[in-house]
Amino acid sequence: MIGPAIFPFYWFVLNMALLGMLVIHVIASAVLLATGKHASDVIASLVTLPVGPGVMVFGWVTLVFAVADRHITRLPFITDWNPESLPPLRQEPSGPSRLTMVCEIFFSTAFILWWAAVPRYPWLIFGPAWTLVELARVWETLHVPILLIATAGLIVQWINLVRPDWRSLRSIAKVVANLASLVILGILMNAGDFVVDAGGSTQGVAGVAAIVNILVDISLVVAAVVMLIETVRDVIRLVRSHERTVPSRA
Repeated sequence: MIGPAIFPFYWFVLNMALLGMLVIHVIASAVLLATGKHASDVIASLVTLPVGPGVMVFGWVTLVFAVADRHITRLPFITDWNPESLPPLRQEPSGPSRLTMVCEIFFSTAFILWWAAVPRYPWLIFGPAWTLVELARVWETLHVPILLIATAGLIVQWINLVRPDWRSLRSIAKVVANLASLVILGILMNAGDFVVDAGGSTQGVAGVAAIVNILVDISLVVAAVVMLIETVRDVIRLVRSHERTVPSRA
């Protein structure tokens, strides 16, 4: 239905549309819980997202790009394009660009400052709802380890910016950070509640805490699976890179 000419744009728009749909429904669910909606009804609406709004978003985006593909690929400047008009291919250095590394350093620094301030200023996480819910005690135990992992990652990012040729260091540091993060995710998944009531006893507050715990639990499982796949892939790349650099014996 969609050819290779516009497929990358289709894939990007589809991902952004699905992500926007998810964010909007999560925010709407939190508002419904705060206004007294029963938690089971809100959870049921979230469960039906993939077969309801998700299918609609996928269908409309696919339909729009399928129609666009039938017309854009027939434009003169596309049908008359000659691949031989491309400039010679240049060998680009592997690894992220300097702009990407600077952005990673900026966001990592912002995260470290934000996470360091969370215990003193809980409204940085919950906003106006910080008087209703608060982080469970497990976050107090993991606050410093998470801060140390983020700081170590920031140091590696600075090293990569100054010495981009140290690609092995970047790969090894990423594997170590992912393994440490998997340990933290495992502790969190066995902790039970992630958010508790901040002294309130109303049914609405209990419903908000329950839905947040369910969403965090699902997010942790997804994050653990993705991180495990990335770790295995990075380890395979490291092994293959080491095999290429080590001369074979006669």
